[in-house]
Amino acid sequence: MRHALVALVLVVLAACGGGSADAPSADSLDEPNITGAITSITPFEPVTEDCADRSDATPEDAVSSDDRPTCTSSDNDIAGSFVVESDDGDQGSLTVDGDTDLGEVAFDDLEVGQTVSVWVSGPIAESFPWQARADIIRVEPT
Repeated sequence: MRHALVALVLVVLAACGGGSADAPSADSLDEPNITGAITSITPFEPVTEDCADRSDATPEDAVSSDDRPTCTSSDNDIAGSFVVESDDGDQGSLTVDGDTDLGEVAFDDLEVGQTVSVWVSGPIAESFPWQARADIIRVEPT
């Protein structure tokens, strides 16, 4: 019985990809979360002046549109973000960081109007446009 339980756990881990720290490749994934045209691109710019340190903030803290912006460190690996709009009107705002697989392009090579496919595996903020960190980005051939 014990061997059967261990075997079952190993099968479940293998099926779920457990134990592998490698990021998936675009070729090994199903459909992307969104495919569409880039409508805007925003390079990351750290906020270091006239800002508030909220490193000890909790989700329960009150916020207001009158609050100063949150300070951001200039030594992080965020390249920036961009918005993609699909043919059916879905829009996603994707953050690109050092862990994002951009294939053969760099963040600075992305252009408004390019068609991209984007895969996301982490949390998605369900706003409009929805927001997430891009895991994989592929520029589609024109």
